Amino acid sequence: MSSGCGDVLSLNDLQVAKKHQIFEAEVITGKQGGVAGGADIDYATNQVTGQTQKTLPAVLRDAGFSPASFNFTTGGTLGADDADKAVLWPIEDGGDGNYYVWRGSLPKVIPAASTPLTTGGISDSAWVAFGDITFRAEADKKFKYSVKLSDFTTLQQLADAAVDSVLIDRDYNFSNNETVNFGGKTLTIDCKAKFIGDGSLVFTQLGRGSVVVGAYMESATTPWVIKPWTDDNQWITNPAAVVATLKQSKTDGYQPTVNDYAKFPGIESLLPPEAKGQSISSTLEIRECTGVEVHRASGLMACFLFRGCHFCKMVDADNPSGGVHGVITFENLSGDWGKGNYVIGGRTSYGSVSSAQFLRNNGGFARDGGVIGFTSYRAGESGVKTWQGTVGSTTSRNYNLQFRDS
Repeated sequence: MSSGCGDVLSLNDLQVAKKHQIFEAEVITGKQGGVAGGADIDYATNQVTGQTQKTLPAVLRDAGFSPASFNFTTGGTLGADDADKAVLWPIEDGGDGNYYVWRGSLPKVIPAASTPLTTGGISDSAWVAFGDITFRAEADKKFKYSVKLSDFTTLQQLADAAVDSVLIDRDYNFSNNETVNFGGKTLTIDCKAKFIGDGSLVFTQLGRGSVVVGAYMESATTPWVIKPWTDDNQWITNPAAVVATLKQSKTDGYQPTVNDYAKFPGIESLLPPEAKGQSISSTLEIRECTGVEVHRASGLMACFLFRGCHFCKMVDADNPSGGVHGVITFENLSGDWGKGNYVIGGRTSYGSVSSAQFLRNNGGFARDGGVIGFTSYRAGESGVKTWQGTVGSTTSRNYNLQFRDS
């Protein structure tokens, strides 16, 4: 804080400003402390705000470039094989702190005390600033994200380092009930790869306003499935004919359950042991979160469970093929009744029970919650289900939800 006199800075003001300057210098140079003799670092952390950002040299390496051994102040030469080198224009010498890549002919001599403007100019065929949005998009797109999974071993490490947007850029094999605590951070989790495993991957403590985009869940195990429909979408009712469709697949049917024993009397004795009692799903569980949305989710033997959540949305499901549980479930069997939870748009396929289901949700007078414009394809039980009765000693009934086409 300042002393109250407009032109007077306190010692604390100066210390805070210095920490900001060090952070900026570390991001630009990739050196600890922002000085030439500092250790190489891939990430810099602002000691005032806690913000973590990948350093420019690290981003350069990810994009297939590397910092030149000189800068525009010291001068140097880019050789014939140095098209992948980027030259820094230092801030302390009047520059903008950007790295520049030469797109002209090589070799290229850069005199000492020069600038990009005095050594060829800034254009698509001369110097291109690595900091330019067009070049960033071409080179890496990494600036869009605070962290990416390929920089870490586990999802929890990613969550601990995350600041705002994160990138899932490699497949991740999870263990059943693996839990990732995001510490209340509001994040956009952009999924460009798969989560693979049998059981549940649990995301908890996601801050209000968080969005999980493009989550793709895939089971490690391929189950035995039945498909009680003909090619022209007629229902097959003969138990032997249903069993004749049995095969191992993640895409073309659903795992038979006790519900099918009732639908197709006699089928239980016809099914081989390996097709009975299966419980194969790859489930993304959003646990005890408020105001979190999952957009364009997909997968094979995929399920999406919102447990103990409020004001959460499953938006535009991208035709995931469902596992043994409900493909999309809002379950609030403990704590407050669920409110404000929606399935909006999108489509799911197969799944052994319901495509979308609600347990113990109550939208209140405003009917805040339900299903809008959603398509269910070939669910093993219901397309959309609101549970009745009890689960254990807890009611699972639902009240005041809305179900409409648009």
